[in-house]
Amino acid sequence: MLEVIDKGHCSDAHPTPVLFVHGALHAPWCWDEHFLNFFADNGYHVLALSLRGHGGSPTSKRLRSCSIADYVEDMCSVADSLPTTPLVIGHSVGGFIVQKNFNIGTALVSGIDLQLAYKLDLPPGFGGLQFEMNGAYLQHQETTPLPGQHTYDCAGLFGFTCQTVNPRWHHIFRTTWQMPWDVSASMSWRYLSKVSQDNNTGDPTLHFSSWGAYDYFNATIPSFSYLDLEATWNVNKVLQLRAGANNVLDKDPPVINSALVANGAANTYSVYDMLGRQLFVAFRARF
Repeated sequence: MLEVIDKGHCSDAHPTPVLFVHGALHAPWCWDEHFLNFFADNGYHVLALSLRGHGGSPTSKRLRSCSIADYVEDMCSVADSLPTTPLVIGHSVGGFIVQKNFNIGTALVSGIDLQLAYKLDLPPGFGGLQFEMNGAYLQHQETTPLPGQHTYDCAGLFGFTCQTVNPRWHHIFRTTWQMPWDVSASMSWRYLSKVSQDNNTGDPTLHFSSWGAYDYFNATIPSFSYLDLEATWNVNKVLQLRAGANNVLDKDPPVINSALVANGAANTYSVYDMLGRQLFVAFRARF
């Protein structure tokens, strides 16, 4: 049986219990000396456990054989014994143990994928046209950070909390002219719909969460369309030549406050074309 120091009671102001997890070679005394009484006197229900092999908690194996998974099990056993999910605070190795409890949040992504293809034969001697569409409509991209917390939806949004750009609709529409001379020419339309900054929404979790006020500079990113061209010539059974241009109209990406862009990227999102117009020539040879 694990040793647990248990003090105070939940109050209307603080209905969530607080569970403290100590570090290596410590015990709950490290929390009891300066923290537990303070929180208990201020209307919190607080607990501090001794991990197995520490303090008054026994262990069936040598201490150096105890794993992080063992300690996570200890922490979860105490948390599960409480009527509501606690706020868990860890110190040193205890902090690492807390972070190992990954399966506490939930995510839901739902939408509709669209794939279409159609081939149109042209008059004799002119080949045919092939039309292809690959698109997706994002209905929901919901996140619940912790059990019982508010669920927020990032569909149609971007920003510091949502992190990525989540357009409601995006597609690639491609038209290819298959010529009867072993030559094909293609035109592609890449499209992303408008997105709004999460900070500016009325959602309780997202509202003013980044700046504490409405952000007029990056309130929205407008819809973006890109035009790509490509031509392919099968010279013979061995050699194929390709040439083309991506982002033919040389459209610049949106300028975004770097504080909103995750992973240290430049002041825009990589989903947008960052390099402008690109020309390419390539060949493939079979031997």
